[in-house]
Amino acid sequence: MRSVLVAVGLGLIAILLAAHWLKQDDIEQARQQYHFGFLIGKQTGYLLTPPEFVAQPFIRRIEWSPDGKYAVLVQTALRVEGLLPEQIDLRHRILVWSRAQKRLRVLWESPRTDADIDPNRDVRIAIFNDAPACVFAFRDAALGSSNGQPEWGVYYASFAGRTTELGRFDGVDLLAPPADAQAYLVFNAFAPDTGRLHLRYAPIEPTGKLGEARPLAVDNPAVTSALSSALWYHDGKQLIVPVPRPLVLEEQQRVADSAEPSYLLWDPRTNKVAPLALSALRPYARPQPLQAERGQHTLHHQGSADRTHTTWLREEGKAVLIAADSALATVSPQGDAILYVAHGAAFFRQLLQLPAQELSAILGSAARDKYRSHAKQIATALLMYVQDYDERFPPALGDREVAEIIMPYVKNPDVFLVEGAFAFRYLLAGQSLVDIEDPVRTEVGYLELPDGRMVIYADGHVKWQPYR
Repeated sequence: MRSVLVAVGLGLIAILLAAHWLKQDDIEQARQQYHFGFLIGKQTGYLLTPPEFVAQPFIRRIEWSPDGKYAVLVQTALRVEGLLPEQIDLRHRILVWSRAQKRLRVLWESPRTDADIDPNRDVRIAIFNDAPACVFAFRDAALGSSNGQPEWGVYYASFAGRTTELGRFDGVDLLAPPADAQAYLVFNAFAPDTGRLHLRYAPIEPTGKLGEARPLAVDNPAVTSALSSALWYHDGKQLIVPVPRPLVLEEQQRVADSAEPSYLLWDPRTNKVAPLALSALRPYARPQPLQAERGQHTLHHQGSADRTHTTWLREEGKAVLIAADSALATVSPQGDAILYVAHGAAFFRQLLQLPAQELSAILGSAARDKYRSHAKQIATALLMYVQDYDERFPPALGDREVAEIIMPYVKNPDVFLVEGAFAFRYLLAGQSLVDIEDPVRTEVGYLELPDGRMVIYADGHVKWQPYR
């Protein structure tokens, strides 16, 4: 079977698994050598295909398109040829990866710089809901290169490869309603008549056309910092805008922000604002039972210690390891793929879905094949012991002690383990084989599995007994 798997390709493993043709040894080989994984949730089971390379280091942010067909990546490309500043080439890039074509494109690249960025604070990204395109903004001030100009460069990019600059603005936010075809640019504009900044916004068509800017109906300085973290209303078209309430502190006679904000509902198509009661606070959300979570671990080796992070895929309290030394991960909106960063590079793993009961049955059947073989080895060892010790089974010294007694006939301590734990149970007490009236039905011992027992009989055969 192993040679067949290698010959026909890894994709066939999923088909063989669904057809119940894979044995436990093949599944273990798929896990260890090809990095397949399995996760059984409450309703759905997932087969994790092997990792596929997506992008070179250093990937620092990942944004899926709403349809899960594309991902926009923020990359810091670093090439070091020496220790002198002029021998270090540092650039920041916006990339797009096509899941169908398995192709990576560079949408934009910064000039050579010696300044780092915060990929979340210094980059804004909005991906159109129904078009293979996005709008992104890069804050030049992070690189120390604003030169008195508006600090944000805003760009439209078609995923086919065309990128155009829409202009330069201050205080930029980009919005992409999940149930609207348009995106929106929000920015600060100086008004000479009032001498202060005002919020303005403009629609952006999926073709890249920037519409006419107009004053934002919610022109509140506190709103500017809240837009990036604002949630869309359950209709997917209106934005829930938190507005801090002023709270007068009598002792200090000053105004501060309350910890409990009020809410406004802003419709970018009509630019109308309405108060929103806390009882009506229903944010837009796509059901997503799968979560990518990070764990932190300390590793020790020959007196040295270091910390590493791992990425896990979790559903309903169960998890499967995705990657070690992983800094970032995100699941596609449809829950059928995961993009993650390991050692700075980006990788992709597809999640093939099966009903949880079906996948559990398949894996359980494969596991039983493995433990049936282990039980058969124990049965053979017991009969060899009987032949050497006057036709008598071992005395009732204890499960582990009996395992030690027959170990010379087995020579593999793993046959007594189930999922890494000792699981052999011995039932006899030194009986003579000739005195056993019905060896075919007399239980000598068993391996205890989570869902049943692999029973060993006095005549040497083994049989699976599920728990009822």
